[in-house]
Amino acid sequence: MFITVHFKEKYFQLGNEFQSKMDTFVAKQHEHTSEKTNELRYQLQNELQKLKESHNVDIQNIDKITSLIFTHGINLQDGVTAEQGVFSMDPFIFKFISCHLFTLNNSQLFRHHVTELYKALVICDGYRLRCQYSNPYTRNIISHGFVYVINELKYMKYHLSTHSVNIQLCRMLIDLILFTIQCVIHTFDKNYWSVLNFISLLQSICFSELIIHNNCVVEIITKEIFKLLFDEYAKKIGVIESYWKDQFFKLIKKLIEQKRIDEILFFYQYNQQIKSFFDTPDHTQKLIRLLLGSRVGRQLFDRFLKKKLLESWLIYKEWIFYLVKKREIGFLKIIFDIYPSLVHILDKDGNDLLLYTCLKVVGPRYSLMRILIQAGCNQQRENGLGQTLMDALQLEPNRDVLEFLKNEGVIKVNNLNLNK
Repeated sequence: MFITVHFKEKYFQLGNEFQSKMDTFVAKQHEHTSEKTNELRYQLQNELQKLKESHNVDIQNIDKITSLIFTHGINLQDGVTAEQGVFSMDPFIFKFISCHLFTLNNSQLFRHHVTELYKALVICDGYRLRCQYSNPYTRNIISHGFVYVINELKYMKYHLSTHSVNIQLCRMLIDLILFTIQCVIHTFDKNYWSVLNFISLLQSICFSELIIHNNCVVEIITKEIFKLLFDEYAKKIGVIESYWKDQFFKLIKKLIEQKRIDEILFFYQYNQQIKSFFDTPDHTQKLIRLLLGSRVGRQLFDRFLKKKLLESWLIYKEWIFYLVKKREIGFLKIIFDIYPSLVHILDKDGNDLLLYTCLKVVGPRYSLMRILIQAGCNQQRENGLGQTLMDALQLEPNRDVLEFLKNEGVIKVNNLNLNK
């Protein structure tokens, strides 16, 4: 419970802190001459290099870096374009922060200095990306600048034991994640970038496998991050256009591969934009194919059906015919038990599921047709061409099916007026 409360309190607090620090950072940049700025920038470069090369951690070195950014508004890479790809938050910094922030014998005061260093570098890079918003090249990478930050936080997860969790360290991890998300949201607030960052952040958290299985605390942290992102971006995005469908399907596929069924169900139930996206006919068809393609996907589809989450899909019938075509007897049984009237749906040619099976499904169909008849399909129905079940069964490819159904007692030939 403390984690949930901490998220709600800290998110707003860190949003105000980020805005205040960014405003101060920008204002301080105008207080120096160009010559002084270059001098301070050179100092910052030297201090960062010293941090990377030193075998012993010098707290004065850390504080000097933080001060040059926060107190003097020095941007390490001012004038360097995003195309050159130079950011102060490089892999070394993440490893350094992870190592020293989560070392249990370090003091709380020391950890505070390391946390401030992290925030300073986030502000520094956030300002750069915001200034380069109009750079055409930046449009290709702008969504990845701080997604990288979230992604690299996976280093820190390994310091949370699967057996016990240090509450203080857990709070620090949450604070760093929330501060970074605030930076992303404040830096890129246009609609296009909102959608792009929303998807990228979800992918980054999922692809970095932030969850440690069997660690309920880390699972709660991850779910709270998802809730935060959904709530924040729901205000900005509105309807998710089909343009983004490949990114969403990539996300769902990855989660299926990671056997994270509960999170997919959570996405679908918690966020209306994602639910609406998957409820459209074209996306539904693709999602069904994705789910049926793996054991975990099939487990997820089973959960969808049994939880009655797919009622909005019922106005689109094509996916039911797809299940028939694939002879998914187990799923069809579940569907007909929950929604008996679906046995009477028709395709564009006027075929019900029984006629569709006779005329358009290839391969073994004995069990499938038995299930459809037992579920209540109308054996006397005519399609748009005037064909009945008996007409279809008398076609050469279906004679074996007819014999099977007769022998099994599934149909009564006399009632069908079979002409021998």
